Amino acid sequence: MHGTIFWVRRESCLFRLFSYMLNLSFMGKEALVAEKKENLHPLVAFTGETGAGKTRHMKELVLRHADHFQVVPSITTRGKKPTESLEDFSFFYHQLSFEEFEVEKKEKKFIETDEYGESWYGTHAEILKQVLRSKIGVIALTPKGINAVKAAEIRVITIRIIAVGKPFIEIPMERKLSDISQYFLVKPDLTIHNNFTDDGLGFKRSFRYLELILIPSLVRA
Repeated sequence: MHGTIFWVRRESCLFRLFSYMLNLSFMGKEALVAEKKENLHPLVAFTGETGAGKTRHMKELVLRHADHFQVVPSITTRGKKPTESLEDFSFFYHQLSFEEFEVEKKEKKFIETDEYGESWYGTHAEILKQVLRSKIGVIALTPKGINAVKAAEIRVITIRIIAVGKPFIEIPMERKLSDISQYFLVKPDLTIHNNFTDDGLGFKRSFRYLELILIPSLVRA
C-alpha cells in the first residue's frame, strides 16, 4: 500500500515536471516568430511579492550559468539601500537622476516603467535587446511590466516566486494591494515556492527545481 502511494506521488511529480518542460519548450507562436525575426534570445522574467527571493534566484542563475544567462539591469532613480551591497545594486540596476529618467521616458526609450514609493523603475529597450542578442536575459518585473515586454514581441518566460514562512517585512499597504491586484494579470510558466523556514535548505531546493525545469528547456548544447 505504501509503495503504491509513493509510486503515485512520484508519477505525479514526473508528470508535472514533463508538463512544465513541454510548456516552456512550446511558447506562443507569435513570440517565437518575433524571436527569430529579431534574432533575440528569450527573456526570463521573475515576478512575485516584495521580499519573496526574486533577486537571489536571479543572481544564482546568472552566476552558475554565466555562459547562457545575463541580468538585464533595470533603470532606476533610487539609490542604494542601506541593507544592500554596492555589488548587488550595480548587478541589478543602473541609476539615473529623476530628470534624466524623465528625458528617457519622454523619448520613449523604455519598454515599460513603474513607480514604487518615490522612485521610478524602467526597462530600457536598447539595453534589453543588447543582452538578448547574445544571451538569455534575466530580469525582475511586475506582471504589468511582463505584459508590456510581451507586447513588444519579445518571448518571455515568466517565473513566479512564492514565499513560504517569510520573515515579516514592513510593506506599505499601497504596495500590498498593488501586488495582489497585479497577481492575476499574467499566468506564470513556472511557479517556485521559496521556503524561508527550512534552515537555508528551502532556497537550495527551490533553485535546484528551477534549474531542472529551466536549463534543459532553454539551453541547448
